[in-house]
Amino acid sequence: MEHYDISIVKKAEELEERSKIEAKNKNFDAAIDLLLEAKDLYTKLGLTGQVGIVIKEVVHLKNLKREQPSLVKSSTNEKITTYEKVKPAPNFKETTSIEMNTDNILEPKGVQLLEDAKNVALDEKYEEALKIYEEAYSVYKKLNHPYECKQILWQINEIKEYQRWEQSNKSKGIKVALKDIAALAVAEKRRLSIQKRIEEPKRVEPIKIESKKIEIEKDQPKLFQQLHEKAKQEETRKRTQLSLIQEQKEQRKHRIEAQQEKLRIIQEEKRKEEIMVKTAEDLLDKGNLNLQKKLYDDAKSSYEQAIKIFSSIGWFNQVKILQNEIRNIDLYRKEEERKLQLTTEIMQKSQQQFQKRVDTMKKKS
Repeated sequence: MEHYDISIVKKAEELEERSKIEAKNKNFDAAIDLLLEAKDLYTKLGLTGQVGIVIKEVVHLKNLKREQPSLVKSSTNEKITTYEKVKPAPNFKETTSIEMNTDNILEPKGVQLLEDAKNVALDEKYEEALKIYEEAYSVYKKLNHPYECKQILWQINEIKEYQRWEQSNKSKGIKVALKDIAALAVAEKRRLSIQKRIEEPKRVEPIKIESKKIEIEKDQPKLFQQLHEKAKQEETRKRTQLSLIQEQKEQRKHRIEAQQEKLRIIQEEKRKEEIMVKTAEDLLDKGNLNLQKKLYDDAKSSYEQAIKIFSSIGWFNQVKILQNEIRNIDLYRKEEERKLQLTTEIMQKSQQQFQKRVDTMKKKS
């Protein structure tokens, strides 16, 4: 979107002021060069009305430059005579009076130009409206009213933007509301204020800074409102980004805390498992000892307790081994009982044979 760069306008105005100083010091070449630079800047901005004013001033300075040699060739006495004929510069009061009279002439003209520009724009004569606004810009620049100048530049930009928008939407069949153009008249409130000041007796009233600020904000052009809205959106984006960063920090903190808690639980479970394994190993030792002593019931009880511990911690291989060992204990018990019974039978048989021999010997004797 094309817009006037206020810094370029300000630079052009500064060049014009410097040109006036150079012209006052009779440095016409320097003054002309400065004006030509200002003209180029106004041309770049598309302010054709202001370009025309600068060109007229350049022509005027060139005429003064041509007249300058006749004064230089004159003798000192002639110079004095010539300058004596020149009307003395007015004093401060006279200058003030002249400036006030100029303002009284230009201000109504500026007001009327703004009114005409608005009406022409409402009639959809946009090119003509732009020319009138440019002329109004020149008037308010002479009045040294930077606020009106800035607002008029915004208004010119808004109309050009509106033209482009209207053109692009004609093909889509979108009807453009003419009241939108009236809403773009950003200098309207200021114009009414100037008109009221001209029509009513001048009086000094205290300026309420807060109400003036509200009025200015109310009269801001659409583009400035867009910039303000963009700044608000950027601020919202920054707050959202900061909130997101803070949320990410909190999430990272929670993840670390969860990992630490998980590690603590694992370590606690490992510690409990180590205690249980140690208990099971003690039961195995006790069972083995009882088995060696042939205390089969006690050995079996120790193994069964160890099986419960190993099952709880998932050591199923050890559980299977112990279950087999318990079955072996039953086999050991039966084998021991069989051996005991066999030994008893052998002893009984031996005793019977011994007794039989004794009985035989007794009979022989």
